[in-house]
Amino acid sequence: MLFLKDISGDEVHAKDRTLYRIINPAGRYDLESGSVAIQADSELLGMFSPPTTLEALEAQIERSLGR
Repeated sequence: MLFLKDISGDEVHAKDRTLYRIINPAGRYDLESGSVAIQADSELLGMFSPPTTLEALEAQIERSLGR
């Protein structure tokens, strides 16, 4: 699962093209059988507690959306 931001038309990175950028280094997750593995380096992971289950990831997404 990727969390992407549309930066199409950005004057520096995508002036005349469609381009999506990952929202942050922790924006990539592997989902398998209800488990979640974040795809980021260990230094970044030390800064916060990433979700480890699909249920926890969904709850985090809901909170960030204000639901």
